[in-house]
Amino acid sequence: MKKVLIIGANGKIGRILTSRLSESGFPVVAMVRDRNGCSFHSSVEVVEADLEGDIHSAMQGCGTVVFTAGSGAKTGLDKTLLVDLWGASKAIDAAKQNLRAVPRERQHSECDQLITL
Repeated sequence: MKKVLIIGANGKIGRILTSRLSESGFPVVAMVRDRNGCSFHSSVEVVEADLEGDIHSAMQGCGTVVFTAGSGAKTGLDKTLLVDLWGASKAIDAAKQNLRAVPRERQHSECDQLITL
């Protein structure tokens, strides 16, 4: 089973999803800006990457990508556009490039299993 990448794994939704997936036996990669202060189950692989930079390396070996990142309520419009809009767009582009490395027959079976959680 390919890994599940959670972008924004240290946020409210990201922490819950990361925990539930790892408890259910999914191999999880938690993408965070800064690993200091993060506490995940020992089975969770933590990678540092910033949506304002290159995130392609975080996706290597992942068959599913879940975007839970957000700029937060206390940021201005500039960060909202940069993280929420451009970060999501960048994640989609990187996921498409990474998906080309996953055999077609495995793309749907793993996603279907994840959706039923």
